[in-house]
Amino acid sequence: MFPREMVILMAMALPGDSGMALLNRPMDVMNEYIGYLYNSLVWRGYLRKNGSKAYELTSMGKETLTIFLNENRAQAKDIITALQQLGIESTRRIEDLVAK
Repeated sequence: MFPREMVILMAMALPGDSGMALLNRPMDVMNEYIGYLYNSLVWRGYLRKNGSKAYELTSMGKETLTIFLNENRAQAKDIITALQQLGIESTRRIEDLVAK
């Protein structure tokens, strides 16, 4: 799995509409790439499209995220930093995401 795909899965695991905030950014090349990644994650079974513009983690997506977080704590912290750079703030700790 690509690192940016893991960023999307982590954003989807956060409360609220953090995952959708990535898609609702101003139109630019990055937004098109993020849209492509969302569609790829749906096609591969990690996300499910829920309505016209909403997405949710599937059980496979949750399991993959949990395994990743348990095995890659340092890299998970880097992904949280990447989310913050994209304007997605989280007060949740990695342990909270694993417990979900």
